[in-house]
Amino acid sequence: MADETKTKFDSGQYEKMIKNVDTHEDELRKQFLGASSGIRLAADLGERVHAGNPEWPAIQSLNESLGVLGKSAETMNEKTSKDWRKFTEALNDAKRVFEDTDDLASYSATEFVQDYPDLGQQAPAG
Repeated sequence: MADETKTKFDSGQYEKMIKNVDTHEDELRKQFLGASSGIRLAADLGERVHAGNPEWPAIQSLNESLGVLGKSAETMNEKTSKDWRKFTEALNDAKRVFEDTDDLASYSATEFVQDYPDLGQQAPAG
């Protein structure tokens, strides 16, 4: 009979979770950060949109605003990508707790956050 007093770790399910997180980071990189011949939210957005006569002040302002928007989106996407990679690395590092701990029920959340701070709760940015 299985010992139902211990919490066991399913390494297969944990690996699936890491792969899923990794896949989404790859999608982010390909869709928003990779080189592209089309229009995308990047610093050169104002140069790629050709609306009306570029000599008109309203169009110049639009293109400048699009450049600011594109740069802002690019910066946020790059930060998200870095944060995502850091989280994936932290998930991989945390596998050690499951290998080193026989009974997860006896392993405290406080100890886990101390040992793996990148997986602890983060204060919202703002």
